[in-house]
Amino acid sequence: MIFKCKNCGGNSLYHPEKKAMWCPHCDGLNSEEIVDGSSMEICPNCGAPLENVGEHTSALKCAHCGTYIILNERVEGSNKPDLILPFHISREKAEEAMKKEFGKRLFTPASFLSHSSLECMEGSYVPFWLYDYRSLIDYEGKATRVHVYTRGDTEYTETSHYRVVRKMEVDFDKIPADASRRMEDDVMDLMEPYEYQALENFQVKYLSGFE
Repeated sequence: MIFKCKNCGGNSLYHPEKKAMWCPHCDGLNSEEIVDGSSMEICPNCGAPLENVGEHTSALKCAHCGTYIILNERVEGSNKPDLILPFHISREKAEEAMKKEFGKRLFTPASFLSHSSLECMEGSYVPFWLYDYRSLIDYEGKATRVHVYTRGDTEYTETSHYRVVRKMEVDFDKIPADASRRMEDDVMDLMEPYEYQALENFQVKYLSGFE
């Protein structure tokens, strides 16, 4: 499927800062309509063959016309995600942040912030499993209690040592596990923790404009 603007026919994309569907061609907001296209081989906009459909790809950009395509069967039914953490900053803000962070660094390669490099930057959603589980823990440790008191002109310090044994029940909520084969686990670990308060119920429109 693709999202097309009802006003001009352009590709409507999700704009993170406007928090709305936006057409970059006519600047229309929330003017999108779904154009269905269930084929994973042909672009529903230009009819060209899709060349970059991976085994687990659910959203991609047509290399011929630049339209962002969502593969229906990979976001529906049992494949539909429960939650999504939508992008919060636009491409322009991401470019500004990159230039601010790396623009004055001595060893930054000249090509790193070039127009051609930044043009290749794409926002990508990465799948995660979220696990809830309840654990029963046998805990054993050492504890120290210090009691200071005074009798007459003398101050006393009494130190007691204890062996502590406890059985504890601990609930864990939404423990993330990277489900992507393409993204390196150590890279993904650097991005945690995520802003769970910003999680939303999955809506397919959030994928339009991203991979």
